[in-house]
Amino acid sequence: MFAVICAAFGPSACFASDDWATYAHDDRRTGFQPAPTGITRSTVGALRLHWSAALRETVTSSPIIAGGTAFIATERGNVYALRTEDGRVRWRRHVGNSVRMTPAVSDGRLLVGVYGRDGTRARRASGASMQALDPANGRVLWKTPLPGVVRSEPVVVDSVIYEGIAGGDADSGCERGRIVTLDERTGKLLPGVWYTSSKPRNGGGIWSPLSFDGATIYFGTGNTCDGTGAQDGVVAISPALKTRWSVPAQSPGGGDEDVGGGVMIRGELVYVEGKSGLLNALDRRTGRTKWTADVHADSPGGGGFATPAGDGTVLVVNSGDGSSQPPEHTKLVAFDVAGRERYEIDQRTVSTPGLGASFVRGVGFAGIDKSIVAFDAQTGATLWAYPTADAFYAVPAIVSSGIYAVDLSGNVYAFGRGAANPSAAAQQATVGHGDRGVLVGNPASGRRRAILLGAPFGLAIAVAGGIYLFERRRRRRLSPSRP
Repeated sequence: MFAVICAAFGPSACFASDDWATYAHDDRRTGFQPAPTGITRSTVGALRLHWSAALRETVTSSPIIAGGTAFIATERGNVYALRTEDGRVRWRRHVGNSVRMTPAVSDGRLLVGVYGRDGTRARRASGASMQALDPANGRVLWKTPLPGVVRSEPVVVDSVIYEGIAGGDADSGCERGRIVTLDERTGKLLPGVWYTSSKPRNGGGIWSPLSFDGATIYFGTGNTCDGTGAQDGVVAISPALKTRWSVPAQSPGGGDEDVGGGVMIRGELVYVEGKSGLLNALDRRTGRTKWTADVHADSPGGGGFATPAGDGTVLVVNSGDGSSQPPEHTKLVAFDVAGRERYEIDQRTVSTPGLGASFVRGVGFAGIDKSIVAFDAQTGATLWAYPTADAFYAVPAIVSSGIYAVDLSGNVYAFGRGAANPSAAAQQATVGHGDRGVLVGNPASGRRRAILLGAPFGLAIAVAGGIYLFERRRRRRLSPSRP
């Protein structure tokens, strides 16, 4: 992968550790960056905003980073490639009606699944597809129409793409859930298919990221329309699409209990949470339950649907109103590897049932309310935060060049240690913040209050505005045609 990216973007774009090329960093969906980043408990307070960019489109997929480029997909069906050094747009490509899954870079291809239209019937195409783009310029290498809707993040095994198909509730067409396979080089649909139900039009959608440990593919399943088949649980299959085990969801009291989040693989265990509000640790070879923990959902069926993440010593999951309307409350709940609860981090002003986190050793990052927050992985104590323009559904990406995050309104933020990029002041005017944030408050109570340190507000706006106009005129002179 890196050889192709380096050839396309040049040697300066090639960092072996500057890589977060799929959802939650890797196919095991750990949400953990193991490479050195310079970010620790003692240094995280030095993070500064290096640049921000306003896409002005709803974003629910997470950013991925590869080859000096941040790739962002939006619900308008656009994919953006931004330079990590300054946020400038390398290219933009419209791929379809909406993208809600997080793309992935694999073998020099950017894989993007187009969501499609929920509620379609057998004779009406949904508009869903899987596409491969050239990460250097956004050119479409191939495009393959798919049934149902595409929300699941894929894995690639021996040049074969495994992708989940959803769209399965009774009020959305009962499209039968399945795993489809495609040739990574050509996009051709392969004969191999794995179904969640033996009955056509019976739902059982696969909404969650697929996970892969080198031998087995894991994923969660959703509601079938008649309540039979592989529903509301987690499944393990071989790359040959043979079922190894299947575990139903455990119910604490009814409600919508399908599994919309992904399976995290750590050592000999896999961790998965359903909307039931239970976190399960399962033996990855047999599916047997090692332990179960209650994440304190507000109501039956109100658990979240983010993928567990952690640094190997703790893992955090989402607890929130994932199904009930209107949403009430969401939070992160942390456990140690034995299933003992460690702490909670509350969201108080917004509810995002996809709330998740990303980690380096000892430090976690999450979008809490309208801030990017760094917290101590062991205690949950707040270490740093930066106020943002909107709340977050997507989880941050952590690489050697910094922290990258995108909020629901499509504002992209790049944070790093040391001095900010000289052009950042102009771009910061888009979201109206200075270049450094600090969070204060009582971590034990879960209350988070953010304050900004910097020049007086009026002076900052005036300076930023002047720099913005100057930079805009200069860029127009230097680059009359921007992508």
